[in-house]
Amino acid sequence: MDIGSYLERIKVIDLMNNKIIAMVKDMLNEGTNRIYSISKDEAECKGRKRLATSEAVELSETRRFLLTKASSNLNEERVAYVVLYESEIRKPNSKKLKKLIKVRDLDRGFINGYRTFNAIAVSEDGRRVFLLETKPISCEEEDFQSENLYKEELLEETSNAPKRWNQEFCIVYLLDRGFDERKIIKSIGARKDSFIIRVEYLERLVSLEREEDKLKDIAL
Repeated sequence: MDIGSYLERIKVIDLMNNKIIAMVKDMLNEGTNRIYSISKDEAECKGRKRLATSEAVELSETRRFLLTKASSNLNEERVAYVVLYESEIRKPNSKKLKKLIKVRDLDRGFINGYRTFNAIAVSEDGRRVFLLETKPISCEEEDFQSENLYKEELLEETSNAPKRWNQEFCIVYLLDRGFDERKIIKSIGARKDSFIIRVEYLERLVSLEREEDKLKDIAL
């Protein structure tokens, strides 16, 4: 694809993203997800239905655009805090959606839905927030391997993208316990990024000032 075609495609994706955001805002304001209830007239209703079901919306392209756009907005920052977390798309009444899996509900039971991995960047002064990435996943997908691979991809993409605009850019990851894996922690260090994490494995041996001890016994 030549650069002209690529830029035209980006413009289309940008326009579609804006329309999707506007539609979601109307849903939140009206308290309903019924498209006909949030549309001003029949023409808008038909347009929004086409948008919601369009095969032209390619998830990978939209995600790439989202990451590039948010990263460019951080190009003048010295440091940003990037929150990585796991979540669920809960579909308790759905039975026919493709690749449904079991996820936790708010009562710690199991219902139908999908898993997601998400990345949000917060500017150093805390005044600006950007969605970097969101990845819905299902272990029923044919090419699914492991959730840890998705976590590693998320780390790599959110670390590399902002640094294309600013080589001196510093990232501090804020991580929940689901990211407490030795390989993940090592990959963050290898990219010269920092992290704060809610630990899962308190029995892990760590070195601090040349002394080795269990994590739970170290005063921080």
